[in-house]
Amino acid sequence: MDQEPIEQVNLRWRYRRRIAFQSLYAVFALTAAVLTLAVSDRAGRLADFEGFLVTVVCGLLTLTGAYMGVATWYDVKGRQ
Repeated sequence: MDQEPIEQVNLRWRYRRRIAFQSLYAVFALTAAVLTLAVSDRAGRLADFEGFLVTVVCGLLTLTGAYMGVATWYDVKGRQ
């Protein structure tokens, strides 16, 4: 198996971590925005974008879950 320098491996995982955390923060921000709209009198507009919001949230959570899965797999693979 090809051994990469540890600095390159750390750099690659740093960017993956950033993408995962930014996706998770975006889900939190989107949830807060949806709750704010739901509480206000603009709840009718929210129903128009329900499908889009679900798609975006699922996509962002998929990025976060993929990072967690790949990181776990990489960790288990490294221990063998």
